[in-house]
Amino acid sequence: MRARFRLSKLLPTTVILSGLLLSLATSAWGDQQDQRLNLAFAQLAKASSPQGVRVLESRIWQIWLEHPQPRINEMMRWGVEALNTQDYPTALKLFDSLVEAAPEFAEGWNKRATVRFLVGNYEGSIEDIRKTLALEPRHFGALSGLGMIHTNQERWFAAMAAFEQALRIHPHLIGVRHTINKLQQQLRKEST
Repeated sequence: MRARFRLSKLLPTTVILSGLLLSLATSAWGDQQDQRLNLAFAQLAKASSPQGVRVLESRIWQIWLEHPQPRINEMMRWGVEALNTQDYPTALKLFDSLVEAAPEFAEGWNKRATVRFLVGNYEGSIEDIRKTLALEPRHFGALSGLGMIHTNQERWFAAMAAFEQALRIHPHLIGVRHTINKLQQQLRKEST
């Protein structure tokens, strides 16, 4: 009988959601071609101090959250507030409206993916993650979320692939590295 492997065994709840929800603390169209992103990602790859990593990661999230239209920023802010208070129906409505109004805004899709994940709509979340990644292939938060979904679905190889892709982009995701190790242990256990 195959051992049931739950995401909760991989990481504490705070770590599970931190990568996916890290951007909730910041409410600032992330133009994916923005040269600030290219610079921040280049610096992130070379960063050696935890503080430097946090600053660069925060800068990336801030750029992703920027949109030139104040109305879109306002919708994002309201959606994040609803998400933070666990008012998922309101958050979902706001992010539905946001992606309709600004379909080129990768972070709008990512936020809706987050809400869908939290309410257990994994297929909807995966669909939104694909949209996010089509617009911003370096979105390590979306890739981490995809790994979490695949883990919850016990799709170990797909989960590892998503987490490994996130690590290639952001090599300092300690929780993701830990999760990959746990998944590898689980796969070894199941193969014996």
